[in-house]
Amino acid sequence: MLKDKYHLALKVTDQMQTGTELPILNFEFSRTQIFMYSAVTWNRHRIHYDSKAAQEEGHPDVLVQRGLIGNIFSRYANEVFVDNFITNISWKVISSVLPEQTLQCKGVITKITNTSSKEEVELDLTLHHHETLVCTATLKARAEQVADTARPLAWNSRVASS
Repeated sequence: MLKDKYHLALKVTDQMQTGTELPILNFEFSRTQIFMYSAVTWNRHRIHYDSKAAQEEGHPDVLVQRGLIGNIFSRYANEVFVDNFITNISWKVISSVLPEQTLQCKGVITKITNTSSKEEVELDLTLHHHETLVCTATLKARAEQVADTARPLAWNSRVASS
């Protein structure tokens, strides 16, 4: 976890400007995580949990799912910024990812909107395995608001009665 996170709730400072390069963070997926992601998303394609099936289809090993790769970008934003709410994220996978590969995620601030009614940051993100570009993404986030964490009254009633 990073010690010095950017605070989106603060006004733009010298620390957070368009063109600011954000820190590189490392991520990797275990075989268990890949299998469990297949289970919770009902993805029955065997290349995501059976090495032999993956090799029969021409892959060196099981492959990480595209959705799980994309999850890295939301994890990255939550690591670099505190109290943020992701409003938009899109990514394109360019290269396959295998279990236990160390992936380096890095980003750059491409746009900052800082008005009295809106404070939002836009990022361009990349994911590499060594020198290989694995995935690119764009992400928009804003400061978290009370409504983002509000729960319906029924939620509180269920929790209180259990």
